[in-house]
Amino acid sequence: MTQATKVDVTEGLTTTGIDFELGTLPGVSGTVSDQASGLPIPKAEVWISSSSQRFVTYTDQNGEYHIGVAPGTYKMNANAPGYSSEWYNEQADAANANDVLVAPGGTVSNINFTLARWGGGISGTVTDTVNAPIEKAVVKVWAAPDSTKPPANVRPFFASTSTGADGSYTLQGMPPGEYIVAAGGGAYLLEFYQNAPDIRTATRVIVQNAQTSSGIDFALELGGSIRGTVTDAATNAPIPYAFVSTRGTTTSSLERGARADKHGAYTIDGLASGDYTLRGRRESSASTMTASPIPHSRRPSRSPPPRRRPGSTSRSPRRRIIRSSTPVSSAMPSTGSLSPSR
Repeated sequence: MTQATKVDVTEGLTTTGIDFELGTLPGVSGTVSDQASGLPIPKAEVWISSSSQRFVTYTDQNGEYHIGVAPGTYKMNANAPGYSSEWYNEQADAANANDVLVAPGGTVSNINFTLARWGGGISGTVTDTVNAPIEKAVVKVWAAPDSTKPPANVRPFFASTSTGADGSYTLQGMPPGEYIVAAGGGAYLLEFYQNAPDIRTATRVIVQNAQTSSGIDFALELGGSIRGTVTDAATNAPIPYAFVSTRGTTTSSLERGARADKHGAYTIDGLASGDYTLRGRRESSASTMTASPIPHSRRPSRSPPPRRRPGSTSRSPRRRIIRSSTPVSSAMPSTGSLSPSR
């Protein structure tokens, strides 16, 4: 900046001839491909870094990339969804990576990467408490926060899938590590492996590369429900398609919600015993609807009943429906309704 020539600008006039001649920046080029098949990997990330700067580019449909950088010595790595990250030249980490030297006025070519696809996985079944399979239950997997960490530029692993008609599920393409696994959905309570109520107490699942950790099973309990209608405080007319969410005031449950139908009626399923605060939102405006706590169960909270397995003579679980008569806004709407504040 201290050597730049100043440009004078006069009000009402255009200063012309302020032209530039840019030199070609040297750089690095190469390819990213699948280690097993040799096929190119499109949209793979290629990172190049020095002690003072860091850049990223992406491969094209042919798995090729080029990144322009100033002369210097760099470390490089590549990664793509479903693949292990690799540092140049076929190294697992930055400490053992080969340096890439970019000389003045030149481009370094053939800095290629061959990535190994992740091959780990988990599988299991999701049933209810009498061992009947639950179809379309949602199984979610998170990388444990303090397990073996990937390079800083690799996003934390997350995946989800749904169970089949027999209640079974399989997730593949997972990197080695420790994972938190949970299952739930519909009218069933969310459960973490093994029978844990929240992520803090969940048993971690260890996944090895090229191996499937099987038997990650869940037996879900039916939760309770809150149902009602959403109406306009001034006209008492139903508000169609409003969104209503709940958050427990005496439980560690996650926030859940549901969208009202065209008549303003809504049902929120899968709630654990406890008190809940409701909030509604009308999509056509910025107004919100708030609620005082609604007791989910009139009985004191207690520990869940023991699981029942095949051979049990107990009855099938029953679904608890809670219709609240507690006023839920200062507008004093009719029983079980929410009204927007003005």
